[in-house]
Amino acid sequence: MEPTRRAFMFGAAAIAALPVAGATALLEMPAATALVSPGRQLFHPHAAKAWARFSYGDNRIDSYNVAAINRSGVGDYEMVFARPLTLPSVHAQTIGDKIIIANIGAVDHKRAAIFFREALSGAPIEPDAIAIIALAESFTK
Repeated sequence: MEPTRRAFMFGAAAIAALPVAGATALLEMPAATALVSPGRQLFHPHAAKAWARFSYGDNRIDSYNVAAINRSGVGDYEMVFARPLTLPSVHAQTIGDKIIIANIGAVDHKRAAIFFREALSGAPIEPDAIAIIALAESFTK
């Protein structure tokens, strides 16, 4: 018999019993048909394997699986992963009222380069705040 957990479904009064997803079921099942524990979700290929939210000049950084954020110049950053990733895909978003293009440079299993440029002129620009996410199939050793 498959294990189940009880959970509220989107604030509904009724409580539904859902099966707990196994490792192989993560890839095979459609969304919302089973519960996934945080430990298992970590290894799902579509879950974020690293992320960071920060701003230049503010020493506070919120992150997961990020060893360092290095700034090499105006709008030029390198995100170093604490735990290497298999074939990462990196996406960056700026937060603020400036119109900025985020260009993703060299990406490998240990780091990613991100360059922020002003949308019209292409000149380097410092965003008000930055959010970066890395998706990957899995972690490497």
